[in-house]
Amino acid sequence: MFKTSSITTKIICILILIILPLNIISIFSARKSQEVIVGQTASSIDTLIKSSITGLDTQITESSTYLYHLITNDPYGITMVRQQEGSDYQNAKYYIAGKLQEDLYLQNSADVYFIYSPALKDILVSKNSQFTFARSELGQLLSDTGLLDTYKQWKLYFFDGKQWLMRASAINGLYIGSMICIDEILDQISDSLTYNNIQVSASDTDQISPPSSRKVHVVSGSDEAGFYIHVLVNRSEIISSLPLFERVGFLITLLYLMLIPVLFMILNRILLRPLRKISSAMTRLKSGDQEYRIGKHKYSREFLNINETFNTMADNIHQLKIEKYEAELKRQKMELRNLQLQIRPHFLLNTFNLMYSLSQLDDRENLENTILYMSDYFRYIFRSNEELENFSLELNLIQSYMQVAKLRYPDGFEITYQISPEALQVRVPPLLIHNFVENTIRHALHDGIVLHISLSASVSQGRAEFVIADDGPGIETELVEKINSDSLETLDDSTHVGLVNSYQRIKYLLGEDATLRVISAPGCGCQIFIRFPVHDLQTNT
Repeated sequence: MFKTSSITTKIICILILIILPLNIISIFSARKSQEVIVGQTASSIDTLIKSSITGLDTQITESSTYLYHLITNDPYGITMVRQQEGSDYQNAKYYIAGKLQEDLYLQNSADVYFIYSPALKDILVSKNSQFTFARSELGQLLSDTGLLDTYKQWKLYFFDGKQWLMRASAINGLYIGSMICIDEILDQISDSLTYNNIQVSASDTDQISPPSSRKVHVVSGSDEAGFYIHVLVNRSEIISSLPLFERVGFLITLLYLMLIPVLFMILNRILLRPLRKISSAMTRLKSGDQEYRIGKHKYSREFLNINETFNTMADNIHQLKIEKYEAELKRQKMELRNLQLQIRPHFLLNTFNLMYSLSQLDDRENLENTILYMSDYFRYIFRSNEELENFSLELNLIQSYMQVAKLRYPDGFEITYQISPEALQVRVPPLLIHNFVENTIRHALHDGIVLHISLSASVSQGRAEFVIADDGPGIETELVEKINSDSLETLDDSTHVGLVNSYQRIKYLLGEDATLRVISAPGCGCQIFIRFPVHDLQTNT
């Protein structure tokens, strides 16, 4: 779908639909014109050949009739037919020879007459004076009855470098025959056609080998003799006789057909390439390459304006995204600050209540320790703007807090620590673990029952794990399900604000891979698991 909807495909289709049909029509018309002129030329040549053959057929008929009547009707001819040696035969021979020679000048029939007596081994040859071969030479060839028997019909015969039509017939054993030279006729046909490269020939078949598509072949045969005249003319010569407009028009049509790729190359250079550049830039910008810009190219002014507008738009988008990121960071920091402020008040109130009670009891030593703890607490909070601190610092604060809590609940709880050395270097949000330990004291401690608390921290396979466990009354099942399904933010009451805020800080500062999970049931204690990936371990004191 995307390929068929691209502008490149559409332009190619438009070029083909506009140019190709017209070119096909033009080419067909030009080819038709060529075929018409070739057909007309072939028809003219055929007419010329048939005209020449008609004249030749007349010669053939007249020569055959003339010689037959001479031999069968003339007394001297009859004497020669008897083939009896003596003065009568010789006188008849001389008379017939003179008669034949005289009639050769007066008639337009054969070029050569011959009479051959096998019984007397005597041959008479009369020829037109334009032929220079010796009579004896031809007579020697014709004194072969085997040869003469093969020419009972008019056939082609090659002699003296020329093509002849020859026919011989026997009357009472006396062979009489005629020969017509067709070279002059072939030359006349060739001279009548005004082509530089033309072949005119005669053969006893109407086929030529091998046929050629580059030549126009015209053939016509004689009705009186078994031969055919062939004319071969180069097709290009015939086409060259077309008017200049028609010849050039065919070439122009082919040129226009070749213009399809040329026009596409031009359109590709001035239109498609700049569009592809812009499309590629849009794709890269969409995929997140905010730094990509379209470089300077020798495009049309309109595309230069578009490129400049795109670069300006990309700069603005980049700047807006930076501003958006900065605003988002500021918002998150403000939310974190608010979360921290929401976490601290109840702790501070509890501590101040403890300090008040100690002052009422005049327990000076423990009051001083509590004040020192508060000093360390505020120093830890306000000593820097770091979002994450080494757990070793928070562990010290937790231990101090548990000492202060012991003042309020001397026999109320016991705590154990299982902290690996690597865990001390893990960076955690300030007061995150402290808040869960404090909530354990606040919610799980009951009069008359010793609460056992365990705090463990470890690092394994690139993930840190903090576990706060107690054997208190546990928490309700509904809240456990909310925590374990990451649905704490859907709580609409204010009872668990501290828990919700701690969950949000875990997600904000430790990443989406960080998890908060709880194992608890009413009356069965509680285990809180905080797990998150650790990319590096740094000491920050």
